[in-house]
Amino acid sequence: MQEHINTALMHACFARAKGCAFCELTRAVDDDIANRFLGEAVMVDEVRAEVGKKGFCNHHASLMHAKSGKLGLALQLETRFSVLRESITKAKNTKKAVAELLSATKTCIACELKEKTMARYAKETAIAYRESPSSLIGSTVEKGGFCLSHFALLASENAKDKAFLTALMRAQDQTYEKEGAALHRYCLQYDCKHQGEDFSDVKTAPQDGVNLL
Repeated sequence: MQEHINTALMHACFARAKGCAFCELTRAVDDDIANRFLGEAVMVDEVRAEVGKKGFCNHHASLMHAKSGKLGLALQLETRFSVLRESITKAKNTKKAVAELLSATKTCIACELKEKTMARYAKETAIAYRESPSSLIGSTVEKGGFCLSHFALLASENAKDKAFLTALMRAQDQTYEKEGAALHRYCLQYDCKHQGEDFSDVKTAPQDGVNLL
């Protein structure tokens, strides 16, 4: 299954995002991947073979289970558990079986697809910024506010794009400066010297900080 880039979805996620726009986009990509694995992918032999080999993490299995079409999920899980049984029954010794099962906990075909898709979106973000810094996506980059993992993704996937990287780094630094100041003010309200002051403007500072991690 190939990664699927939907620029309309990207614009919609950037437009409605309250925090990290890439977190909003990731949730939409996760939902799309879950739907695809419950849809056309169910009867594709090559995909079923990959599902058997790599499986799904609990996160993606739970996403699919929350949707209708549980027959598709059951068919793919049946394939996966058949492969897992082989790891146990055909291993030459217990140590090898344990090693194979531990390895199985680190693979997820949906996670791999999401990672490739998000990398493509990271590159698409830089392209959109170059074409129009004042556009929706461009202004989001200029504003900053990406969580740490998605900030790192955007930076690493566009490490050679100096203009984009400079804007991204500048905006993120300003975000951290603003958040640091808000957290400092939040802490001051617990200082007896500042009793009676209005700190309502920073009441969400801890949650905002968590969202930036």
